[in-house]
Amino acid sequence: MHRTSCKPNDIKHPDSGASFHGRTHTPPLFYNFTLFIYLSPPTPTETIEIPQALINMSSSKSTLTAQELQALASKAIAAKATAYCPYSKFRVGACILTQSGEYITGANVENASYPVGTCAERVAFGTAVVAGYHDFKAIAIATDSNPPASPCGMCRQFMNEFTTPSFPIYMYGSEGTYTIKTMRELLPDSFGPEDFSKERVQSS
Repeated sequence: MHRTSCKPNDIKHPDSGASFHGRTHTPPLFYNFTLFIYLSPPTPTETIEIPQALINMSSSKSTLTAQELQALASKAIAAKATAYCPYSKFRVGACILTQSGEYITGANVENASYPVGTCAERVAFGTAVVAGYHDFKAIAIATDSNPPASPCGMCRQFMNEFTTPSFPIYMYGSEGTYTIKTMRELLPDSFGPEDFSKERVQSS
């Protein structure tokens, strides 16, 4: 937060434009004030070392390069710092990599009415979709738990709407723990947009 104070001789009369400095009459209420400017804190960055084992595992489940994986993981971990979780104290950060190379982050946002809260994965995907992105390459999710936490059922269904069965989900926990799953592995036999194109029998 930045604060700046206006000096008396910096205030101009609204009608005449004259300064109050040196005047004998009582100035109006706006003679002296303090202006508070609230600035959003910068998103912290944290660089992590991606284990070779994860890079090898990734190569069998996605087409991410080591550089993309490094950036994706670092941004997801950094996004934890933006989480609003005063009730659970369970921070979750997420980062999506679009097919065009954009990184879009999200974090969990809780609410006093618990079901109203939103998970990090849905925040990230919602932000990406309204920004015009619909083709995604991968997502990384980071928590402070060990082993890493997996997306909840609602988030799995939400992600399934915009991804393919082979879409990779990278999960990072504390102490450098990690795992990777595909959308098919997290949500087998899923219901998705393609189901609306299937032949349906009309009831009589």
